[in-house]
Amino acid sequence: MKRARSGKKKQSLRAVSLRIVIPVTLALAAILVFLSWGVQENRRLANRYIQDTAQLYVDQINKTLYQISNEMIVLLRTDKDIAAIPTELGPRDGTYYQMINNIKEQNNILKIRYDEIRSFFVYGQEADLYIDTEGTSFRESAKSEFNTLLTGILLEEVARNTIVPHWQLLETSTDHYIVGWYAKDKKAIGCIMRVEDIWLKLEAATESYQAIPFMELEDGRILMSERSKGIYGEDFLTNSRYRGQIYHYQIGNLGQLQLYILPDGGIMENLLNMQMVLALFVFVLLMICGVVVYFYNRQIMEPMKRFVAGLNELDEEQMLHDNGANSLLELEAASDKFKELLRKIQSLKIAIYEEELLKQKTELEFAQGQIKPHFFLNCLSLIHGIADTVGQKQILHITEVLSNYMRYIFRDSGGKRLLSEELEHVRLFLTIQKLRYGEESFSFVEFLDEAVEQALIPSLLLQTLVENAFVHALTMDHAVEISLYATTEHYDDGQYLYISISDTGKGFTKEVLQALEEDTAIVYDGRTHVGLQNARRRLQLLYGKRASIAFSNMDEGFGAVVEVRIPWDQC
Repeated sequence: MKRARSGKKKQSLRAVSLRIVIPVTLALAAILVFLSWGVQENRRLANRYIQDTAQLYVDQINKTLYQISNEMIVLLRTDKDIAAIPTELGPRDGTYYQMINNIKEQNNILKIRYDEIRSFFVYGQEADLYIDTEGTSFRESAKSEFNTLLTGILLEEVARNTIVPHWQLLETSTDHYIVGWYAKDKKAIGCIMRVEDIWLKLEAATESYQAIPFMELEDGRILMSERSKGIYGEDFLTNSRYRGQIYHYQIGNLGQLQLYILPDGGIMENLLNMQMVLALFVFVLLMICGVVVYFYNRQIMEPMKRFVAGLNELDEEQMLHDNGANSLLELEAASDKFKELLRKIQSLKIAIYEEELLKQKTELEFAQGQIKPHFFLNCLSLIHGIADTVGQKQILHITEVLSNYMRYIFRDSGGKRLLSEELEHVRLFLTIQKLRYGEESFSFVEFLDEAVEQALIPSLLLQTLVENAFVHALTMDHAVEISLYATTEHYDDGQYLYISISDTGKGFTKEVLQALEEDTAIVYDGRTHVGLQNARRRLQLLYGKRASIAFSNMDEGFGAVVEVRIPWDQC
């Protein structure tokens, strides 16, 4: 029979292992397929992203060229300083010094507005005057190679008015520039862009990829950045090492900017390497799963089955004194903990047995203690009978009231009682006090809703609060009024029984209120009073945080008030 159960457990463990391994294997295989598909998809998306990034940059360049063209037309037609350029002007002529400064300032403003532009200039053909953001050159001034080429072109072209701005490439021995100008009335306004700056910005925009921006000149030369030229060489288009794809973008009327994207560079190479690593990682995970399942069955499940079998075969005493070992430290620790638990269970059994003995002893002592209250009540009954015999009406009345009062006190005070019973007991207490102090010493007023008379409240709670009011409020100076008010109140969290007991005495002192708030001992007239704290603790024990008791004065130094709220669903 044991063999059959053991075989069933082995089959169940094997099934659990398969339920784990098969989904994991299928998931890892799906990941491999997804990675294979992702290689091509990532390549396509990356190429599209590069193409769109370059297109956005070229669109921005074309937009800038269009805006500059419009602004050059407007300025040349409306600017008074450009119109005021004379036909003859030399470097020593100070008459037009302010005009030249105004044009320079205008050029600087344009340069700030268009950060792609290297410089703006104004040219007067008749005076052969050239003004840009860096300075001014006259006919007789020494000029750089670029300025010589540019002014030579402008000297011929500005004589012919242009309908729209003209853009062209300008090549020096060291660099290439894009120059645009608009001419009217033998004056021109224009701007200069460095081609290398365009390449650098485009390469920065596609720096995560292996992309080469270039332009092919009319003579067949390739115009590209110095960085790309150093990395790939000028023959990258015919080099067998590179097999890329070329995208074409039109820049104004200058020609086409071309972007050569290499298939195995930049982020594409990183993505492919990452996917290969992931594929290898998935394969390793598959292998690890197999190894883990093997060792799991061999090194964990078999010792676990032996451990459980040992628990089934050994009784408690054998287990406690067993010194056998297990091949797994964890199971050995579990065995030790189990033995410790058995010892604690034995100790708990002894403690429960001793507690039961103590409870029986307490009940016996309580039963014996009941003899004294019964003897006291029997004595009261005897005094009541003698007073009745001899006709002592007052003694007869007080013994009857005291007997009823003490019988209520000696009832089980651990539970709850009807509010109407508690109130009747309070009346007995006050009757005794009136017999003691006189009818005029105090008065007691009740205000109760009929619905609350059958509510269950902690036993002797009302007497504790009324007695506190009576003891601390009663004086010989004037009569004291004690009021009891009970009703129901509704709040957001439910319905509550509300009880208020107040008096017209001197109220709680500051020290007493502080002690009640801090739940510390109340010392009054040289004695320690614990009745109010005990009432609060009983409410907390019976109702938790749902019940509350509050202490206050009607006014400073007058009229103590105690308010109790008890959840109605527990009354």
